[in-house]
Amino acid sequence: MFLLQLGAAIGMTYTMTWSGGPTQALVAKAQIAGDHARMDYPGMYYLITRGVTSVTVVDTAKRTYYQMDYGSLQKSLSGIAQIDYSGVAINVQRVSPDSTIDGYTTQHWRLTDDHTQTMSMMIVHNTTKSHAVEDFYFAPAFKDDLNPFMKSMGRQSSSSPSAADYTAKLEAAYAQMYNGVPLLMVMHVTSDKQEMTMTGRISDIKRASIAASVFEIPSGYQKIDMPTDTLSKVASALNDSLKKAGVTPTTSSNGSPLAGVASDAASAAVDKAKQKIHSILHVP
Repeated sequence: MFLLQLGAAIGMTYTMTWSGGPTQALVAKAQIAGDHARMDYPGMYYLITRGVTSVTVVDTAKRTYYQMDYGSLQKSLSGIAQIDYSGVAINVQRVSPDSTIDGYTTQHWRLTDDHTQTMSMMIVHNTTKSHAVEDFYFAPAFKDDLNPFMKSMGRQSSSSPSAADYTAKLEAAYAQMYNGVPLLMVMHVTSDKQEMTMTGRISDIKRASIAASVFEIPSGYQKIDMPTDTLSKVASALNDSLKKAGVTPTTSSNGSPLAGVASDAASAAVDKAKQKIHSILHVP
């Protein structure tokens, strides 16, 4: 039996653990009630609302927060890198039989994603061919609960028409899968003969009374601009300086940023870039 406090709602809490990939294991604590979710990481947390494209990022150490809007994020990222996709093939299938995880019946869904990605960032041009297999184990018992991890699963930077088309196809594929919370996610990616496997696991699921204040910005926190806006300005400044220094883009597949460029031109470009970056960031 739950004792519901004033201003609270019955929701769920759980622990999300990501392992594998290029970084160490990442652990998040989730609190979800109705249309609201909060994901706590060390030193920060995210606030997510069903039906809202933006995410609020709260830095508890600096006592600041900002809105991460996908539209603005895509616009900012387009100033840093252009990404093009070709040979896109995305498929979704239901895998039988069903399985049980921590006593919960789950439905197994598999998404396969094949594509070639070409990224142009300042003077770097790199092309990679990827094959991804993503397995999701959804628990029907939580089909009505908001799942913050699937909210942005298909979001990519739409820095080109082909990237926008790829994003639309990926989001349509995720929409075909079962709603709710996946207790297990296994993603295996092969890219240019390199392989990586990441595993996401939800555990310690509990129903609990969650106060409305959990999903609010604490009093005294300062709102700041999304950091990507500054990053876009820095990248633009660096790119302009490199061009003025006579550095031309390379088309090599290894992504070497200064292939075939004289060292004195590169050095001059970096020096000019530093001056512009310092003025943007207001540092000495």
